[in-house]
Amino acid sequence: MSGESDWKHYFDRVGNNPQFWRVWGDSLLVASDVLRRSYRDAVSTVFRDDPPREEIRILGPSLLLLGQGIECYLKAILLKRDHKLAVNGKFKGTGVRDHNLVALAQLIGLKINDEEREVLERLSHYVKALGRCPIPTRYEEIVPRKWKNGAFGPPSLWQPSPDDGISISLVQKLKKLLEE
Repeated sequence: MSGESDWKHYFDRVGNNPQFWRVWGDSLLVASDVLRRSYRDAVSTVFRDDPPREEIRILGPSLLLLGQGIECYLKAILLKRDHKLAVNGKFKGTGVRDHNLVALAQLIGLKINDEEREVLERLSHYVKALGRCPIPTRYEEIVPRKWKNGAFGPPSLWQPSPDDGISISLVQKLKKLLEE
């Protein structure tokens, strides 16, 4: 590749190839799983170890990677349905730029229940900010609320017991759609 048009074409070809998004999503999900296992191991020793293991701090980054992996899968499904994310060397991504996983799921017509919706909402908070920074861009994004499962907490509240299972189920559902 030598000229600008070659690089634009390459960018568009990669950006609009669902297989690239699928592989990238796979990588992010593997990394998330490794971190979450390490986190769970650290949590299981929290009352035995003094001081607690450093891995106790990696839940946020692991959820960032989980959310990004799901986002890549959702975008791969969009691309399989002839949507374009890259046009003339730029990320177009109309309706998919803000990391709102619920909106992306709706865009592909994914049927989700209330629990899945709430997990996608929480993961969106980690992808947008809390997996990388201590605060989001607006205070409203940290105000506690009551969740459908009865829990009360901030929009980023992650409850490993139910939420891990729901996220695994969502990933499996998306993998099936990618295989169609």
